[in-house]
Amino acid sequence: MPTDRNAETRWITWYCTLTVILFGGLGAAWAFDRPFYPITVWSLFSGTASLKQSTEYHVLVGEFVDGTERPVRALPLNNAMTSRMGTLLGYATANRSFTIDRMHPDNQRLIDSGGGEASQLIRGVRVSELLTILGRIHNRGLPQGSPHRLVGLRLEERQWPGGKYADYARPSYSWRVALE
Repeated sequence: MPTDRNAETRWITWYCTLTVILFGGLGAAWAFDRPFYPITVWSLFSGTASLKQSTEYHVLVGEFVDGTERPVRALPLNNAMTSRMGTLLGYATANRSFTIDRMHPDNQRLIDSGGGEASQLIRGVRVSELLTILGRIHNRGLPQGSPHRLVGLRLEERQWPGGKYADYARPSYSWRVALE
């Protein structure tokens, strides 16, 4: 019988050690506000936000066959996380695809035709193409007579001035495309 008792004691000791290691690391990360793992989930999708800083955000608004206008969810359009779509829209409106080292040849042609520098391009120069593609994706599986078909898609950039949790829907800029 002594071997069964020794084996049980070893298992309890092993699991206690594992628990202390795992929760000790997490507790230290929480206590010192430092990530314990190389890339933590909570640091990927959260950032320090100040109520005093203004923030821009984007809303996709669909214009439907029946004449109504309502926001279009980004998630079904790109089959990815909503925050990724927000980043895509923000990068498109800020022309960030024109500032990378190895850009697409079409982007280089746009820069060359616009004066030779990315800063001389109009804001969101390729947003209309992005909206057209997103509209086609939305309409792809819908029959012609469906009231859920888009006839237009609008990207609204809105400004939240900061300071309080109100007055967050100030429109600041807008792009629109008509769809077939």
